[in-house]
Amino acid sequence: MRSVLFKVFGLPIYAFGAAICLAFMQAFWLTRFLIARDHRDPPYPKGASEEEKKAFLEWIYDLGFGAMVGAIVGARLFHVLFEGQGQKYIDHPLEFFKVWNGGLVWYGGFIGAFLTCLWMVVRKKVHPWQLGDFVAPAISFGYAIGRLGCFMNGCCYGRPSEKWGVVFEEIGDHVHRIPTQLYESASGLAIGLFLIWLLPRRKFRGQVWWAYVSLYAIARFTVEIWRDDPRGEYGPLMTSQWIALLMFPIGVAAYFYQRAKGRIPASPVAVEKS
Repeated sequence: MRSVLFKVFGLPIYAFGAAICLAFMQAFWLTRFLIARDHRDPPYPKGASEEEKKAFLEWIYDLGFGAMVGAIVGARLFHVLFEGQGQKYIDHPLEFFKVWNGGLVWYGGFIGAFLTCLWMVVRKKVHPWQLGDFVAPAISFGYAIGRLGCFMNGCCYGRPSEKWGVVFEEIGDHVHRIPTQLYESASGLAIGLFLIWLLPRRKFRGQVWWAYVSLYAIARFTVEIWRDDPRGEYGPLMTSQWIALLMFPIGVAAYFYQRAKGRIPASPVAVEKS
């Protein structure tokens, strides 16, 4: 493990923070790239000129910045509320802002970013699920990158394993543990590749987005079975598993609801129903 990658003028560059930055940068670029190359149902205003299209692509950076702020705030709040960290930040309030030290919950970040982006998208008068189809692959790849940062940082580790595993030096128990961070990273990569394949073949707005929500819920619930780091636990399941149980039916129901609303034409013409 290498929680500190290197130092610049004596200041440490943390692996977790670097991974998060790389994940967001990737997400900004990939979302713009996928929108720019789509000719079936891009989320531009109808009849948009080339200048308006360029302006929309630049707005994606604004959307990405809003998502980043919402994700960090949401991830930190979930860490405080559901992982019993309230007293820590009451005693040391400035620690709340030191996100490079970890203490971020993915679901909180996802919900915070989602709500922030939804507000910005509605103000922009863009169809949320139409844009979400282009954002979903970038989120999944970003998740894969972020979990590599967790692996380097030695957090989000798995249960002890006698057959094989990794010793996380940050824990200090010298026990071989299941590298659940790599499992989650692999799931994010696999889902992202599937979504990239699905995007040009989508039949209705929201197909890619709600497929992502459903698939991620399944993957997260499954990997949580092997997680062992101290987090919020309610009854027989972890907090993340309860949220996954909520997200999956919502994703499936929304998937079929959007499918019933109308198909995307095979040719680049206006969509009558959204």
